[in-house]
Amino acid sequence: MVAFLFYHWKLKGMLVFLGSILIQASVLANISVSAFLDPVTLHQGWPLKGTLEVTHNSDQKVEESSALLNDRFLKINLLRSVKISPDSLLTVSIYQFTLPPQNQGTYTLSSLSLKVDGKIFKTFPITYEIQAPLASPLASSDENFKAALQLEAYNEGLKQLYPGQETKLVYRYSYKGNIALLKEVLPMLEAEGLQKVGRPDIRTWTEKDLSFFEVSQQVQALKPGEYAWGPSRIEGVVYVEDARGNKQFTTTHLSSQAPLVKLSVKPFPLEDQPASFNGAFGEFTMDINLLSAATLSVGDPVFVRVTIKGNTSNWDSVSLPEICCQPGFSGLFKENDLPAIGKKEDDSKYFEIQLYPLSAEIKSLPSIQFSYFDPKSEQYKILHSAPIALTISPSENILSTDLASSLPITFQSQETLAEWIKSYQHLPPLAFYQMQSLDPADLRNKILGSWWVIGLIPLSLGVVGLQYKLQVSLKIRGGKAKKKTSLGMYQEMLKAPQNSPLFYELLHRLLIQQLFECGLINHQEVVGADLPLEGIAGEVRALLLSIDFQRYSGTAPDEKLYSQALEEGQRLHQKLQEIKHG
Repeated sequence: MVAFLFYHWKLKGMLVFLGSILIQASVLANISVSAFLDPVTLHQGWPLKGTLEVTHNSDQKVEESSALLNDRFLKINLLRSVKISPDSLLTVSIYQFTLPPQNQGTYTLSSLSLKVDGKIFKTFPITYEIQAPLASPLASSDENFKAALQLEAYNEGLKQLYPGQETKLVYRYSYKGNIALLKEVLPMLEAEGLQKVGRPDIRTWTEKDLSFFEVSQQVQALKPGEYAWGPSRIEGVVYVEDARGNKQFTTTHLSSQAPLVKLSVKPFPLEDQPASFNGAFGEFTMDINLLSAATLSVGDPVFVRVTIKGNTSNWDSVSLPEICCQPGFSGLFKENDLPAIGKKEDDSKYFEIQLYPLSAEIKSLPSIQFSYFDPKSEQYKILHSAPIALTISPSENILSTDLASSLPITFQSQETLAEWIKSYQHLPPLAFYQMQSLDPADLRNKILGSWWVIGLIPLSLGVVGLQYKLQVSLKIRGGKAKKKTSLGMYQEMLKAPQNSPLFYELLHRLLIQQLFECGLINHQEVVGADLPLEGIAGEVRALLLSIDFQRYSGTAPDEKLYSQALEEGQRLHQKLQEIKHG
């Protein structure tokens, strides 16, 4: 019998384990990641356009920042997400990415990795062939010199806001000629620290020989503070189109940078703030209308409509304060348990409230108070309604709580009274002298005041021990690990074969590492296009971009390119060494 029970529970445990594996496998089976390259862009001298398709459930998050290619960050942009069917959670998210131009030949695109729902998925490697250029990349011409690109960033509206107020953040592109954008850094569209209102608004138009593209986002202030976004930046390359409509990219690169956009959100002043203030701001008036009869009995409902009229950019901030906490209402009226919900109509918002008079001594509905903040004068204003006369008579059907508790209990007969007395004879008398009085300390939770806290002591000791072992292990590993310095990278670069991909890779890593050691950049995972434009970092950026362009476009002999790269790289290496050592 014991053996049978053991076998039964063992079989049940195995079934539960297998069931959990099948459930997890079915969830992961819905996720797939695939990569494709646009065959139209597979020509020498052209940037390669790729597409990443992610199939997943709509409640499974795709972490765009986790995309990697050859262990390097790959920027992907979401084009659209499409649900398989209205009744299914299965969704296909389509992303786009761009790779640098390459020379004619056959290549393999390594696996791209992406984290979906907290797990890493990889694409299959892709073999592709770069065809001969349709036309040699064009040198700068008079037409290219006429091309122009400019970015503006500004705040269209209030520069200083109070919580709840709204303004509009705007980016405006102005350009001339055919320009393909390579990079856009637009932090203002994220509006970090503010609440987005609706979707971005996009406009396009032309004036004379200039074209304009404008994208704006309405935002609402939430918390007081100082906010700034930028600098914002765009970069592009000029192209021309042949008779078949194919794009031929030139050597003319354009860029534009917009300065910081600042916004200040001020808190509502605490000085002279009315007790009835609920966050409303603008300019208002108030009307009070009695919807029920003015003559009623104690306990009968009184229906009142409160209408707030005026001008504000955010009617959601307009709410009714607690009526029964205002002067004249406490203890005389009872408010309905359900709060009044405001209804918006044109330039007004009205609330219908329900009150219950508790005494026949009430002669009128007291004045109702509504307060708001005027941003123009930066002062609080209070509106008072006129009292409304009421005639209230005692009610025979409803007894107040105090009156009901003071009435004597009546019994139908002496026998009933005797039974009622017997039921209380076994109760001991109240010992008032044994009762202890409460003080404020009894109303607060005491630290370590529960017995089960004792069980945390061995657990805490165990955690401290594990933490100590972890620190020792990390110190041992840190002592064994050897960090690569720029000097070691420099020696490796000199030993690399001439004009080999390894030489250019080591040159790139060397200059980036030196910029990091000098404190000019924040991390080593930076590509040349992301470096600043000014100073020594701008010189490194210009060298790396020039090397990439010449390598992939074939505009310079290999030996000449290697000599120029080595000479300029050594010069920058020496200059950065001098900066590092002061």
